[in-house]
Amino acid sequence: MTHPDSRPAGTPLDVPDTAPFPLARTVAMPEEFGFPTGAISFHLTDLVLRATDVVHDGENGTRCDLELTGRHHITAVPDPVCEIDHGGNLDFLPTQALQPTEGGADPAETSPPDPRAPQWTEAARKERKRLETMSNGKKMLADYDKHNEIYDELFRQEAVVDQWRGQTTRDMCADTHQAVDKNTVINGKKYPDENDVDRSYNVHAFARQVMLATELDLLRQKKPTKKEQDKYHEAGKAMVHFGGRVKGTGNTDKKVTEMTREGVYAVVADPPPAVADVPPPTAADMAQYSYQEPGDGGAAASLAPGPYTLGEEERALVRRIHLRAMRRAAAQPDTTGRCLFSGAVSARIPGVRLVTEHGAAPRVELPVFDLDLDDAGWTGSAGDVARDRLRRTQFPQRLLHDAIRARLRRAVREGWPTPQEAPEESR
Repeated sequence: MTHPDSRPAGTPLDVPDTAPFPLARTVAMPEEFGFPTGAISFHLTDLVLRATDVVHDGENGTRCDLELTGRHHITAVPDPVCEIDHGGNLDFLPTQALQPTEGGADPAETSPPDPRAPQWTEAARKERKRLETMSNGKKMLADYDKHNEIYDELFRQEAVVDQWRGQTTRDMCADTHQAVDKNTVINGKKYPDENDVDRSYNVHAFARQVMLATELDLLRQKKPTKKEQDKYHEAGKAMVHFGGRVKGTGNTDKKVTEMTREGVYAVVADPPPAVADVPPPTAADMAQYSYQEPGDGGAAASLAPGPYTLGEEERALVRRIHLRAMRRAAAQPDTTGRCLFSGAVSARIPGVRLVTEHGAAPRVELPVFDLDLDDAGWTGSAGDVARDRLRRTQFPQRLLHDAIRARLRRAVREGWPTPQEAPEESR
């Protein structure tokens, strides 16, 4: 007999196709494929969610299990091996530099600066001159100046330009300029985020550092040689290391220790151990900004808490940045390329909880789940590389987790899942 509050669900839900996720570059293609090496990507299509075992959980809650079905595709575009070291002395590259590397995002255009920027820049030059008179200040400038060319390229990327011409960033720049000029508190104000929620100066500042480090990693990934990629990696490490030192002053995205201009100079002149002894970020720390997100899809980061460990809100920002980059790349011609392999994909997601409350957005509690990929047809070098890359990252699955949760929120607003009445004789 079927329990009256546990019934088969109604209409299936379509989930949008995922953007092509770059897996590797310069991968050997099958002989008959038409080009010798290619950049391979992974994406999902024809995704459908079905709810089963729907149980009403109180007045506003519903519990159910979800079944996901669809198709997966491994595609390739031509990507010839670069044998000349364009980032060095134009020598032929060593063999180890010709191995498959991770894909990345596209460059972008620049936009006009804020009309107040010249005034801010002139003030920054003045403060730089003061730093140059200090032993530690001079060393700090030298450490970051060697990456200036890369930072200049970074700030020409479309996503960075868009962020910096946003009103919140402009307001923060203007307020920082005034506070430095008058030696008043720099980080005491709050500013609205994208949801019009007032957040501290520190929240915005650290979010922008996460955004810059992630965009810099995207630039790194699209460089054709390991030597070039290493330059971008070192620039990213320097940026993230600076953020770790800032946290040593008692400032994090969750805590504000008010600082003035003279307070900052005091720390530079005689840094306390909490600032001076912060070690550089490790490879695992830097991997948080790349596709190699720690933890499984939807789980907490596996890194132990430390000066560089990202919280879930910051990790979600990294995912959004990578997703935007993939969508930008997908919008370009010939991005998806030719299909190498395809097959079925499925997942069972038990214990989903959907909650609706009057006047509030629906809440979706979506557990971590595993994808079952039919990879029997993945053959040759390309198949091996695809398996290896997907085994080493949970990023595509985490993006799918986010997409399913967003789709469920929209569906719940429309009254989904609508249970079908069980036949009378089964009650």
